[in-house]
Amino acid sequence: MGYLNPRVLDYGLEVLVRGTSRLALTSEEPTDYETANDLSLGSTYTPQALIGDLPGLVVGPSNALAEFGRKVTVGPIYYGWVAVEGIASHWCLIDDSKELLLASGVLSDPLSVVVNNAFTLNAFDIILPGA
Repeated sequence: MGYLNPRVLDYGLEVLVRGTSRLALTSEEPTDYETANDLSLGSTYTPQALIGDLPGLVVGPSNALAEFGRKVTVGPIYYGWVAVEGIASHWCLIDDSKELLLASGVLSDPLSVVVNNAFTLNAFDIILPGA
């Protein structure tokens, strides 16, 4: 394939922007919604999932890597709640209304989490490369 219009990439990424209701930290990489919940150590809900019509956790799409591809940005997490003690190695974006695991990835640095404590994460990008 030689070309993908940015609109094609944007509509794919729009699922993350509009569908993400929760970011979860997991101890391993999940493969589906059920596994993400089973492996979850803690999570935070997006503002619009809690209140409605507020900017979401995932914003974009925008240009990535100069003219090559598109990206969305997961904003910084200032307050996520830990439910299970452990070492978080992955992040997951979850759509609870459709019971879907939308995306997951490896944390740049594993995070030791303790029950009933908060966690924070720096912002990061999810990139969909262009053709």
